[in-house]
Amino acid sequence: MILHDIATARAGDKGNTAQIAVIAREPAHYATLVEKLTVERVARHFQGIAHGPITRHELPHLSALMFLLENAL
Repeated sequence: MILHDIATARAGDKGNTAQIAVIAREPAHYATLVEKLTVERVARHFQGIAHGPITRHELPHLSALMFLLENAL
């Protein structure tokens, strides 16, 4: 499964923190995002870019996950 097939994303920043929202295209895909898109997986993807902690916030009412990557800009 390719992430792009089941989700879209938006990004922004605040200070030295990158904010990445991953939003399920269909509410039924939200459970897959929660299961597969872990902090560890995001940390591996952004290795060498995000030099601080990564925090994941679950937003089930939006079928979305919000990741905050500190020291990433």
